[in-house]
Amino acid sequence: MFILVCLFLVPNVFAAMNPDLKECMQRGYEIKASPNQETLCIFPDNSNCTIKDFNQGVCGVEFMIEDYCVPEGKVVWDKDKCCEGLKPHLVTIGQATCQPFSVRFIENLKYNPIRWFCIIIFLVLIGYVIYRIKKKRS
Repeated sequence: MFILVCLFLVPNVFAAMNPDLKECMQRGYEIKASPNQETLCIFPDNSNCTIKDFNQGVCGVEFMIEDYCVPEGKVVWDKDKCCEGLKPHLVTIGQATCQPFSVRFIENLKYNPIRWFCIIIFLVLIGYVIYRIKKKRS
C-alpha cells in the first residue's frame, strides 16, 4: 500500500499559462500578437479575432466547435479534453500537456525523487523477502 501511495498519489507542482488562451489553444488554433500588442487567435482560414472577443463569442463563433480533443503533446487546461488514451500531464512547472500513460509514468519517475525512493525501498524489501526464503530453505 505504501508503494502505491508513493508512486501515484504524490502531487506534481502546478502552474498554468494565461487561461484566456485556453479556448484558442485547446482547439489547435495559432496565437500571435498583433502590431498593437493584442493577442490574436488565428483560424484555419487565416481570419483572426482577439482572444478576448473570441472567448466572449463576439467573433469566430463558427470556430467554437464543441467536438474536439487535444492531441498528444499539446497544451491542455480541461482534463476531459485530451484525445482517447491520453491524459493531462505536468512534469514540474508550466502548463499540462496531453500524454499517454507510458510518457506520464517515465516522466514522473525522472522528475520525482520520492518515487525513486519508494521504488528502491520496494526492491530492498523484495530482496529481503527472497533472502529470508532462501535462508529458511537451507
